[in-house]
Amino acid sequence: MELTGSDTLIWKGAINNIRHLKEEWGENVEIELVAHGPGISFLQKDKTTQLSAMEELRKSGVVFAACNNSMKARNISLADLVSQATVVPSGVAEIVTKQEQGWSYLKTSF
Repeated sequence: MELTGSDTLIWKGAINNIRHLKEEWGENVEIELVAHGPGISFLQKDKTTQLSAMEELRKSGVVFAACNNSMKARNISLADLVSQATVVPSGVAEIVTKQEQGWSYLKTSF
């Protein structure tokens, strides 16, 4: 799942989409949300509105990936991210790699 927006309603929608996928497919689905560009704020401790939801979903195996390129561009350090976040070198490359591996693509936006 790709998250590029800083709108908190988009964040809530992304969390709902993840929950719905987990409800439908349970443990048979792997989910990775890749936040990049303005969406990187979703994974920042001082900006996210979805911390408790991320904690819950991380326990069920959902991966929340932050784009290192976006972090560099915005002077965001690893310490600025929520503990549930992992870092990938490039958000766009992560998405393309997953698609090449057969993962489905879902973009969250309005």
